[in-house]
Amino acid sequence: MRALLLSLMLLLAACDQSPAPPAQDAPAPVTAQPVAMSEQEKALRAALTAASDQRLRRLNATANGFADAITGLLDDPGDARLATAQQAWEHFYAAFNQAGVILECRAQSSEHGQARLARSDPFPILPGYIDSLARWPGSGIVNDTNVSLTREALLEQQGATSDAEASLGFQVIQFLLFGEPEKTRAVADLALPGAAPADTAETEKTVETEETADDAGNPAEPEPARADEPAADAATALAEPDADALEHAGADYAPLPPENQIERRRAYLATATELLVEDILLLAHNSSALPQSVQDCPVSALRRVTARLLLLANMDAEQSVAGDYMAANAQQIARDNLHQALTGWLEKDGALAAWAYSQDETIRPTLDPLLESPPAANDVEALQQTHALLAALAQ
Repeated sequence: MRALLLSLMLLLAACDQSPAPPAQDAPAPVTAQPVAMSEQEKALRAALTAASDQRLRRLNATANGFADAITGLLDDPGDARLATAQQAWEHFYAAFNQAGVILECRAQSSEHGQARLARSDPFPILPGYIDSLARWPGSGIVNDTNVSLTREALLEQQGATSDAEASLGFQVIQFLLFGEPEKTRAVADLALPGAAPADTAETEKTVETEETADDAGNPAEPEPARADEPAADAATALAEPDADALEHAGADYAPLPPENQIERRRAYLATATELLVEDILLLAHNSSALPQSVQDCPVSALRRVTARLLLLANMDAEQSVAGDYMAANAQQIARDNLHQALTGWLEKDGALAAWAYSQDETIRPTLDPLLESPPAANDVEALQQTHALLAALAQ
C-alpha cells in the first residue's frame, strides 16, 4: 500500500511540472548602413582629395626648405643666408595660405589639430612682446630672462593675456627674421660675437641652388612680391607709442647686453621654427583625416578662410610696431594666397556649385552672381556676403 501511495505521489508531481519553453534566437545585431553619397557629393570629395595632394606636397617641401634655411643661418650667419631664410619664410607662408582650406579641414578632426593651426598664424601681433623695439630696446621675451626659451615656456606665453600676445607662429618668426620696417634685421643681430662671417661665394652658390628647385625636385616658384616699405618720414609717424601695448611688451625692462640678446634671439628663432614646422607637418601628414561631412569640409573651412580674408581686408597697410601689427609683406602674401585658396572653389561649373545646387535649387539666384564675379581680396562687402552664403550652406 505504501509503495502504491508513493508511486501515485511521484506521478502527480511529474504531471505538475510544465515543459520548458523553446529557446529563443538572440536578436541579430543591427548593422549601420553606410549613407549613400550623391554623385555631386562624390565629385566634391574627389576635388577635395586632388586639391589636398597638390597643396600639401608644396607645403611639405617649403616647410622642410624653411627649416633647412634657418639651420644654415644659425650655423653660419651671413647676409646671403639671412636673405635665403627670409625668402624661405615667404615661400613657406605662401604655401601655408594656399593650403588654408585643406588645413582648416584637417584641423577639425581633433582638438590637438585645432590648437596647432590656431597657434601657427595668429595676427595681428604685438612685436614688443617678442623682441626689442628701436625705441624700447628692453622690450620682449628676448630681454626677459624669466622666460626660458623652451617649447613648454613659449607655449605657455602664447596669448598670455590677449590674442595679440603671440609667442609662436609665422608672424613671430617674421619679426625675428625681418625686424621693424624702419630698423630691418641685420646679420649682427643673429651672429654670436667673434663668429667668422659666412663665406660669400659659398652662400651665394647655396642661394642659387635653393631657388632653382624644391625638395620634390620641382622648379621653385618666383619670390612673392613685397609691399613697399614706408618711407623714413612715414616710419617716424608710425612709431608713436601705444601705452597698453608697451605695458604688455615689458618696455620698462632694462635691455640685456647685446651678446645676451643675440644668444636668446638665436635660441628663440630655433625653438619657434622647430615648433612651427612640426605643427604644419603634422597637420599635413597623410594620416590626418578629413571630415566626411561636406558641410564641415570644405564649406565650413571656406567660411573660416573668408573670415581671415575679412580680417586682412579691414587691416591698415601701414601699422606701428608699438601696437597691433602685421608686416606689409606678410599681409600681402596672406591676402593673395588665401584669396586664391577661396576663389579656386568658386567656379560656376565647379564641384562645389554642383553640390550646392543639388542641395537646394532655390539658392541659385544668390550663388550665381557670386560665381560669376568672385569677391576681390579687399572687397569687404563682397567678402561679408560670401561669408554669409557659406554659413547658410554649412547648416
